[in-house]
Amino acid sequence: MVVVVRSIAPAAPRAYATQLFNRWRIGDATRNDGVLLFAALDDRAAEIVLGSGVDGDEQVAASEDVMQEVMVPRFRAGRPGTFSTAYDRCRKCRHITKASTTTTLQAATETSGGVVRVDQECAHCGHRSSFTRPTPRLSGSSSSSESYFSSDSSSGSSSSSSSGAARADAGR
Repeated sequence: MVVVVRSIAPAAPRAYATQLFNRWRIGDATRNDGVLLFAALDDRAAEIVLGSGVDGDEQVAASEDVMQEVMVPRFRAGRPGTFSTAYDRCRKCRHITKASTTTTLQAATETSGGVVRVDQECAHCGHRSSFTRPTPRLSGSSSSSESYFSSDSSSGSSSSSSSGAARADAGR
């Protein structure tokens, strides 16, 4: 479940998200498989709370990756309310736990396209697949511009794991 609010000040984000998770009884009670992605936009804080049925090392690592690779950069870029996941739905088990890595087999140039190999693995069931796909030719550019996602390097962030949950506060 995803919950986005403006502010919870003066409450502590971790305590608030955990209370919300428990009060709303997120996930199946027998499997304790709930997951809460919580963001307080004006407080620039985000939490991921995992039920004890999904708080193994792999799931905690995945939640920490989401915090560091998705949430913190979005807060830094001033776009914290736009969420997406780095995972896709596994065709075998139907969980949204399939990760993909891409390896360049033939680099694209300005005169010809390239080829990449995509390796996929489901963190839930272990199902693996691999395929190749073409990439477009490189296009020359006569202008340079700063990336939309650039951020002030003085913005700080922290991440820690406690009781199967990841936490990060995006720097102000």
